[in-house]
Parts: sequence; structure tokens; C-alpha cells
Amino acid sequence: MDEFIIRHLIIFFNVIEYHPSTWLITNLSSKFSWRKLLVRLMSCCSCITNIFIVLVCMNTCMAQNFSAIFIFGDSLVDVGNNNYITTFAKANYEPVGIDFGKPTGRFTNGRTVCDILGQSLGFKHFPPPYLAPTSCGSVVLDGVNYASGAGGILDESGANYIGRIAMDAQLDNFAKTRLDIISILGAPEAFNLFATAFFTVTMGSNDFINNYFILPGHSHPVPPKTFIQSMISTFRRQLTMGPKRLTNQWRPRVKGNRVGFLRRKTQDNRRRYHSWC
Repeated sequence: MDEFIIRHLIIFFNVIEYHPSTWLITNLSSKFSWRKLLVRLMSCCSCITNIFIVLVCMNTCMAQNFSAIFIFGDSLVDVGNNNYITTFAKANYEPVGIDFGKPTGRFTNGRTVCDILGQSLGFKHFPPPYLAPTSCGSVVLDGVNYASGAGGILDESGANYIGRIAMDAQLDNFAKTRLDIISILGAPEAFNLFATAFFTVTMGSNDFINNYFILPGHSHPVPPKTFIQSMISTFRRQLTMGPKRLTNQWRPRVKGNRVGFLRRKTQDNRRRYHSWC
């Protein structure tokens, strides 16, 4: 198990190190020195968050049998949704996807973090992109990927790439999948599927690099505290409040952090909520 954890930690660090977003942050920080501290803190938090996800998954999830996996996020976990929308944020060209022998829409040479995680949890197939024409019928019973490159917690994030699917829109898409699954399985069995499914969110970097860092008037930007508070309140609403809240879709107990969370049932099988935003 120790070797298993170490191997996945290395994979997470490699994704962070080579992802184009990291290069963009570094490039921006060289031009705007006052951002350096914030950028470094973001990088550290990203590493810590991914370590948290790995350790929690390895210690609490490997022993559980999950019925499906539903993925929300940005380019770190997009598996091709942006292939089906008009956007500058695409990864459908070589050499991207070289490990698959062709571009797949993933913003990486091979598998995404969630692809690796899903395989580690025992899933035989990668969750398909929601917008793919083949993502219908029984295909969605094992899970769906709603992630979109350039997407963010805030709807306006990533607007410089024209098209993207923000978190609120991804929740709308999941609500449609939920109805499809209910129509296929019936309400009781569908409820059991969602109650034992694995949900993950990888979101937030575009709210900085493709929103906050490119706001007009660099000499007088929105105070960081104000902007971050807006992100936190929006993310909290998306996870826990309102008709589109993620926890409303299946009502499990939810554990989470800033870029990822997973559900785990309590021993007495009561439905409780616990979210960290």
C-alpha cells in the first residue's frame, strides 16, 4: 500500500508541474511581482490538496465498492467535453494524447488524475464526457465526466476562451443525467446508485488565472480577500444550498476540500452533510 500511495503522489505532482496552467501562473508572476506570494501560496495549496485527495482515497475508499463515478472540474480532468463546444480551450491536436495514440480532448499526454483514481477504485472504463453523443442510455450508469477546460466556480471565469462549461452549468448537466438514470432504473434503484457513487470536483484555478489575474486595471485590482470570499460563497452554494446544490442530488454525507471531495456514509446510515469550502 505504501508503494501504491507513493506512486500516485508522484503522478499528482507531475500533473501539477507540467500542466499548462502552472506555466501560465509562473509567467504571470514574472510580470507582476506583487502576485508572486499569492501564486506560490496557490501552488503549495494545490499540492497539499492533491496529497489530501490521494491519502483519503487510499485509506477510506479502496475498501468500498462504488457504484459509479461522477467528475466535475476544469482542464485537469476534462476528457473531451470541450471537443463539442466552440472554444479556444481545446486539446484535440497532437502531441496531446500521445499515450492514447491520438488526441482525446484530455489536456495531458495520457490519463487524467481522475482516470487514474477511477482505475484505482476498480472502475474498468473511464467515465465518458457528458457531451459525447454516445454518452446515453446504459453508458451513464457507471458514471459521467462533466469537466470542461477553462471552466471555473464563477460563471465569468474563463470568458477569455469564449466557450467553457462553468460549475453551475455542469450541475445542470448532472441533473439531466440524474433524471435519465431514474428513468432507466427507477427511483429506488437510482437513489441507491447515487448514494454509493463517488463524486469528485477539481475546480478553482481558472477563477484566478483566467479571471482575477486578467481583470482590467492591474494597478487597482479587486482586493484578493473580496474575490476569494466570492469564490467561497459561490462554491458553498453549489455544494450545499439551493435547488442545484450538489448534495441535493443524492443526499449523502459529503467530505470535501477546496478542489476535491468525496462522499462517505456514516456507520448508522444516516444522511448527513459535512462540507469544507
